[in-house]
Amino acid sequence: MTSIANYNNNSGKDSYFSEIKKSELGLIKNNLSTAINERNADKIKDILQRIIYYMTIGMDVSVLFPDVIMVASSNDIIIKKLVYLYIVHYSKSNPDLLLLVVNTLRRDCVDRNPIIRGLALRSLCSLDSKNTLEYATIEINRSLTDFSGYVRKTALLGLAKLYHLSKEAFDLDIIIPKIFDMIMDQDPQVIVNAVSTLNEIKPGWSFTFDLVQHLMIKFKEFNEWSQCIILECLSRYTPSSEDESLDILNLLDDRLSHSNSALTLSTIKIFLKYTDEFEEIQEQVYERIKEPLITLMENSESNETSFTILHHIHLLMSRSPRLFNRYYKHFYCKFDDPMYIKTLKVQVLKEIASNQTFIESIDEILQELSEYVYEGDHSLCKQSINAITVIAQKHKNTQEKYPIDESVLEKIFLPYLSVSSNLGGGGGGGGGGANDEPSSISINEGILSFILISLKDFLRVFPKHLKTVLPYINENLIGIGSVSNYTLPPSANESVLWMLGESPNSQVNSPYIIEEFFNEKFDQQPTFVKTQLLTTSLKVFFDRPGEMLPILKRILKKCCSDLSQDPGLHEISLFYSRIILLLDIDKAASIINSSKQTTSINTFLEDEINEYRDKIFDEFNTLSVLFGKHSTKFIKNKKQIENEKLQFLENQKNYLLSITDGNQNNNNQKNNNQNNNNQNNNNQNNNNNNSKQLLKEIESSPNNLIDTFILEQQPELSPELFQSLWLSLEDGHKIDIQLDSPIDNSEIESVMSKQGIICLAFGSVDQQTKLYYYARQNLSFDIDFNNSSEQQNQQQQQQQQPIFIIEILIDENTLLMSILFKSPILKTLHNKFIPKFLSILSIPIPKIFN
Repeated sequence: MTSIANYNNNSGKDSYFSEIKKSELGLIKNNLSTAINERNADKIKDILQRIIYYMTIGMDVSVLFPDVIMVASSNDIIIKKLVYLYIVHYSKSNPDLLLLVVNTLRRDCVDRNPIIRGLALRSLCSLDSKNTLEYATIEINRSLTDFSGYVRKTALLGLAKLYHLSKEAFDLDIIIPKIFDMIMDQDPQVIVNAVSTLNEIKPGWSFTFDLVQHLMIKFKEFNEWSQCIILECLSRYTPSSEDESLDILNLLDDRLSHSNSALTLSTIKIFLKYTDEFEEIQEQVYERIKEPLITLMENSESNETSFTILHHIHLLMSRSPRLFNRYYKHFYCKFDDPMYIKTLKVQVLKEIASNQTFIESIDEILQELSEYVYEGDHSLCKQSINAITVIAQKHKNTQEKYPIDESVLEKIFLPYLSVSSNLGGGGGGGGGGANDEPSSISINEGILSFILISLKDFLRVFPKHLKTVLPYINENLIGIGSVSNYTLPPSANESVLWMLGESPNSQVNSPYIIEEFFNEKFDQQPTFVKTQLLTTSLKVFFDRPGEMLPILKRILKKCCSDLSQDPGLHEISLFYSRIILLLDIDKAASIINSSKQTTSINTFLEDEINEYRDKIFDEFNTLSVLFGKHSTKFIKNKKQIENEKLQFLENQKNYLLSITDGNQNNNNQKNNNQNNNNQNNNNQNNNNNNSKQLLKEIESSPNNLIDTFILEQQPELSPELFQSLWLSLEDGHKIDIQLDSPIDNSEIESVMSKQGIICLAFGSVDQQTKLYYYARQNLSFDIDFNNSSEQQNQQQQQQQQPIFIIEILIDENTLLMSILFKSPILKTLHNKFIPKFLSILSIPIPKIFN
């Protein structure tokens, strides 16, 4: 490896990021002293760069602090930058030398070179110490009036840093007017930094007309990101008239075509806000912004940027549903689009087609969506099938002009059903469908499941097609019988059963399909599928009583007998039984089939979602658009976080007091009734029962007590003392855990050591792995919720060593893990240590809480 001496002589050839050794620190220290004495600037730069590299990779080079400070007097700007970077990084770890650093920086704050003044001021404000606050404040006040714009803008940012460090040290009545005056500065960077500082110190500050006028005059002098900051602030300003709004928008019009997406979105936000009350003008704004958004979405080099633009397009469609109708082809999925963009594009296509009036466009979108079913990703497949269904539902009222329901049924649903019903599995093959689709269609269970679930929603809106669909519902499709290879999920089974019940005579074999499903799959189904099977059986019974009566009796008998396992199903089956027994068939049928007499579906959940999206429109160009939530739903202020933390601690304290009051009361009764042996025995039994119940609660909810209990991170315990404690202490608690597979001992040791539970020894003897751990309680962090100081003193006097020792035995044949805990403090062991230990152990062995 190249030494430092050789490195200095060959600085142009070797990389700074070569292999290093800790022993080089002494050599660096000597070389730096030599370079300082020789006043060799090149050598000093090379050595400082090496030191900064050491610092960035995590090595501790704080021992060089005094030597590095000696170089700070150099007039070379590069050397000063390196020195300032080092000083800021290590100033906290060297409080004794901090005063020396402050004097050096203050001296540079009055240097003739404005760059050095700005660098020194930035470093002084970055020390993040209240000990230097007074000195930094003096330099900030002086630099705010510096003739150099670079120094002034640095002073403004430093002011924001110092304000957050100590708000009490600043008088806002004096600071705020100064910052407002600096917004009227002529230097663009000073103006932007003044606005940013004001945002930090006084969020939500208000604009005046003169201030807006000044910012708009200077607007094109700002760089792109500075313009974004100004526009974000301008979004809080409300123009006094329509003419004022239009004047501002005319000045910003060229920003809509900018290549920076952040700047474009910020400008769009201004356009939308300023024209919110002028409907005609806002319609023109929508037409103006759609092409820039399409361009940014398609030409962005980053998928993340395209995703963000696409989300904003999706949000705009809630206000103007037909805005992008003519641009639907731009939202077709590309082969290299990531899945999150494809999913969002499907949602956009769904909304475009739902509001589309051109028949040709709807057909093209449906054909495009049908291609995505074969994409291979189940998520995209599900989204595409759902989008096709929703498009058909939304065009229910346009059937006379264009019967889209028939097109969707014949081109999308029936081809899949025909293949599946004939195959009885996931292979390829032909089937007699309603159209001439190729016979090579291949379909798997996932696609079939999504088809059946969406078909149920489709038929709710278009019940007339039930007679067309039901002939394809057979034993192969539903996954029963010896020839079927399908195993459909419960939701798909429930959809098929619903369809059979809606039109009992359309499928000749309905009773027998129900009977086979009941015989083969009833016990494995969740409640909602069993309920649907019961309802479907009744509906088929009303139309075909002779075939269904024996089957219905068996189903009702089975459902009525499942009180303990399924009480909800039990109650429903009893209700249906009473209807059949107490009423005649016609009245019972009118009750069960009453849903057929309801009016048609005219509203959809998506309509409510659009109303919700309108609420986040005011937060355009923020994360709220991407999350689909208002900022209050995912951002909490500092006060809310503190209140939640205090509430959590209060709840934890109440829990601890509630589970310990019982034991305290029993102990008091025992002390007050020492002459009554029977009472003592009862108390003892109660204590044992309470202890068992307490331990059970702790083991079942291990996170309740952990935050009040802290372990030492590096406890020390000799093997001799461990052995002595192990032999002298009684067994505290034992837990057996059945492992599914062998566990790596090093994995357990790694997790435990991070939490202060140290492995003393481990090994394997007679096909039994043994591990011994120990831990010690950190009493300085322990929280005692007992308010009685006398009881605390008694507890401290009775308390022995707060140490815990553990033995883990793993049978290598049966994989049974036995854990034995011992401690001189059994109450703390049970209440606090065991929950913490099990919680940590659940990381490598998640099964322990199952």
